[in-house]
Amino acid sequence: MWKRASSWLGALVALLICAPALADEAVPIGDIRAHPESYHLRIIPIQGTVRKVEVLKPHDPFQPGDPCYGAYVFELEDGTGSLELGVLGHTSNCNKPIEGDVPAVAIGDKVLVQAQIHAPGHYIEEWRSPIPIDRSTTQAIVVKITRLGK
Repeated sequence: MWKRASSWLGALVALLICAPALADEAVPIGDIRAHPESYHLRIIPIQGTVRKVEVLKPHDPFQPGDPCYGAYVFELEDGTGSLELGVLGHTSNCNKPIEGDVPAVAIGDKVLVQAQIHAPGHYIEEWRSPIPIDRSTTQAIVVKITRLGK
């Protein structure tokens, strides 16, 4: 009996040690597109290559108020599919136009992002977001970007 308990304990310890590593493993975009409800409102890691970048016009997140700068969208591709991700910018950039290149990514960059997934058909506060809302497709809002190189 003691031997069986120790093997269960060993398996549990192994699972606990491996769980953080599995949580950091990038989720394939194809899986996100195939099962968006499984990822809705979860912040998950996604890795891929940036295919296009579009800087968005200044937006007003607090009607009425000063416009905020720094929002953009980019397409990320990983071999299993592609997904458009939005970066909201930061309210510290309100009423202060930013000079030069705003996006933290460029076409061809390989990146690992942490992003919150929004499954099709779910409510997103459109008036607060500079990101064009398409309720018929899976969308994602970036929380963190880590550049992996070109």
